[in-house]
Amino acid sequence: MPRFAVGLLALFRRISLLVWRLRGKTPEDVAAQRVVSGQSWNEFCDALKAAGAALSFPGAPRDPFSQAEGYRYLSRLARAGLMAFVEHADPNAPVLHRVANETTKLGADNPDNFYQTASLDGNYDYKLTGRRNTIAYLSLGTQAGNYGQGGGLPPTGYIESDQIEMDEDGCFELVLSARPQEGNWLPMTPETGALVVRQTFLDRDTEVPADLAIERINCPEDEGRASHLTPTALDEGFKNAAALAAGAPLLFAKWARDFQKHSNELPQFDPEVSLAAGGDPNIAYYHSHWALAEDEALVIEVTPPECEHWNFQLNNYWMESLDYRHFTIHTNKHLARYEDDGSVRLIVAHEDPGHPNWIETAGHTFGTMCFRWVRAEEHPQPRMRVVKLSSLQN
Repeated sequence: MPRFAVGLLALFRRISLLVWRLRGKTPEDVAAQRVVSGQSWNEFCDALKAAGAALSFPGAPRDPFSQAEGYRYLSRLARAGLMAFVEHADPNAPVLHRVANETTKLGADNPDNFYQTASLDGNYDYKLTGRRNTIAYLSLGTQAGNYGQGGGLPPTGYIESDQIEMDEDGCFELVLSARPQEGNWLPMTPETGALVVRQTFLDRDTEVPADLAIERINCPEDEGRASHLTPTALDEGFKNAAALAAGAPLLFAKWARDFQKHSNELPQFDPEVSLAAGGDPNIAYYHSHWALAEDEALVIEVTPPECEHWNFQLNNYWMESLDYRHFTIHTNKHLARYEDDGSVRLIVAHEDPGHPNWIETAGHTFGTMCFRWVRAEEHPQPRMRVVKLSSLQN
């Protein structure tokens, strides 16, 4: 349904544009008229209003608390869309910025990650300059499309820090291009539209994320400067921002509804679906729904395989990570306490059960959850069981 609706809207736009061309108007003429008439702004506002449909998607909770979080979620996505597609949308002068962060969340955003993104054009060449610092894991990927456009986020290139040649201080240069390059090279295709950077902490309190900057290269001097705002750019920016605000919530509302079929279990998520939605190709994801009464706890047991990283987190129903700034809503390979046999036991509960791996529900009685293995040799199935909280406190 979400993809159909967005696809129908895209079809309507193409037909409208064709009509204008038959009348002798260029796309620039159409955009200028849309901006001057207020149609561009009005459609953006209408799309934000329509985005509220995700909060009444089949299976979605209708209680006041969940609905309040849902509307806050929509406001956050509107802010993120304007930041990405209006303020930082110029591929001539890309800016690495944080769309997903501590207060803007979507798609089970990882509490261990420091996300960055930048607008690209696959027909251009770019140079990314960086210093690794002490971050545990660093990956960079190029993608086509954006949330809500109906075509997913297919990857067009990928590289990790251990594939990048660096000097003794951890400094490096990386070329992004559709044409193969000598040295450090991140591939693109002509369809590439975005750079996504994932920096993963083992411990946010002690590690320093990489310092990164990006610029366009190999271009005439008059083309390598920031573009002036045009009606076309603004009109397109509003359309893409609206697509994010309206499309992403519907996508993840559908996921959350489907997760309820295996509530309080953690089956492995379809890798192809994950990749199409922008997931890291080196990560095995386990997504599900959870629900606990006040006197219950969810016990999760697993023996981690050899892997670069793993973590577990709680999200609300809308697949926003819970507030990890103020509550312990996740743990990972570095932070978790292990059993003598190398296994780990995680306890999800409303109250502290006196266990070192307590995951707080932060005022929620249900939501979604995610387990990740990063570059794991195996993908063991976490064992799940719901018990009375009192049985853990004796």
